[in-house]
Amino acid sequence: MRHVVIVNAGEYGDLSAAKGSYDSFARGLKATIEELTERVQNEIRPAALVEVIQSLDQITPGRSVDVLIFVSRSMLEESRRFKHQHPRTTVIVLTGLVSDDEVIILDKLWLAFPEDMLRNLILRREV
Repeated sequence: MRHVVIVNAGEYGDLSAAKGSYDSFARGLKATIEELTERVQNEIRPAALVEVIQSLDQITPGRSVDVLIFVSRSMLEESRRFKHQHPRTTVIVLTGLVSDDEVIILDKLWLAFPEDMLRNLILRREV
């Protein structure tokens, strides 16, 4: 079972976690990920344990995080620091506004099969 942490923090424009702007999105994302299942020894099991936190400080020291999802691009620097410190963790930053100044890298599966793409990100296995 994968450990997925959603970081409900940050602010961008008129939106802010402090005002609850991302709460329903974070809850919906958590519910969607919790619906993912995997087959383990001929038994269907939940694929991930998912928690929503408001700060990286809430991650239990020594606890492994397989996937870390930030719900605001204002957390980009924090996400890069975390990835640098934890290179084996899949780190995702979600945004509602893509910058014109950045290169946009997008997996083709997002366009054709969004549910499969989410499953692949969460269940990614190290090679």
